[in-house]
Amino acid sequence: MILSGKCAIVTGASRPIGKAIAKKFVEEGAIVYLISRDADRIALIAQELDPNDEGKAIAMPCDITSKTSIEEVFEHIAAADLVVDILVNATDLAIEKPLEQLELEDWTRNIKTNLTGAFLLSQKCFAGMKEAGAGKIINVASLISDNVKPGIAAYVAAKGGLVMLSRSIAAEWGKYNIQANTIVNADIDLPMSKEKAMDTDPMKLTDKSSLAEDIADVALFLASDKANDITGKEIPVDEGFLTSLIKE
Repeated sequence: MILSGKCAIVTGASRPIGKAIAKKFVEEGAIVYLISRDADRIALIAQELDPNDEGKAIAMPCDITSKTSIEEVFEHIAAADLVVDILVNATDLAIEKPLEQLELEDWTRNIKTNLTGAFLLSQKCFAGMKEAGAGKIINVASLISDNVKPGIAAYVAAKGGLVMLSRSIAAEWGKYNIQANTIVNADIDLPMSKEKAMDTDPMKLTDKSSLAEDIADVALFLASDKANDITGKEIPVDEGFLTSLIKE
C-alpha cells in the first residue's frame, strides 16, 4: 500500500470527487480526515470507508473558510499524535449569475470556499510538512480555470487562483520537499455541468463522462513518492476536451 503510514486531509469529502479520493487513499493505507460542512453526510461516508471503525476514515465537520474551525481539526489530528502528510483541496462551489448581477456576497462566498479555504489549510499544514521534510498538496480545479464559461465569473476567478496557488506553493516551499500540483477536472461535481454542459457537444475525445475514480487515481499518484519530482503542474482529467479544441 503506497500511502501506508500517511495522514491525509481531503476537503469536499461529501461530494463525488472528494469521496473517491478519500476512498482511494484509505484503500492504499492512509489515515484520512474527511472534511465538509455536511456533518451527517461525511459521517455516513466515513462509516462506509471504515466499516470496522479502525480509525482509517475520520469525519471532521469543518467550515474551511474559518480559521477557528480549521484549528479544531488540527487539534484533533495533533491529539492523535499525527501530522498531515497530504492535503487535498477538493471543495467545490459554483454560483451561476451574469457578472453584472453578481452580488458581493456571492463573489465573496465563491472566493472564500474555493480559494481562501485552500490557502488557510495549506498554511496550517506547512509547519508539520516542513518539520517532516516532506509534504504533498493537491488542489482540484476545473477546466474553466483556464477556459472561461460565461455566467460563473467568481468560480472561474477562484479556480484560476487555485492553479496559481499551487504554483506559488511549489515555488516557495519546494526547498522543504513539499510538492503542490493541480488536477484540472471536467466539472463532474457541478450541477450546472450535469444539467447544462453535458446537454451540449463538449467535443470530448472519449465516449464516457469523466469519472471521480479517474481523478482519484491521479490524486493517488500525486500523493505518492512516485511523484516526488512533479510540482507546480496542472494535470488535466478532461476526457480530451482541451486537445479537441485544436482539432480541425
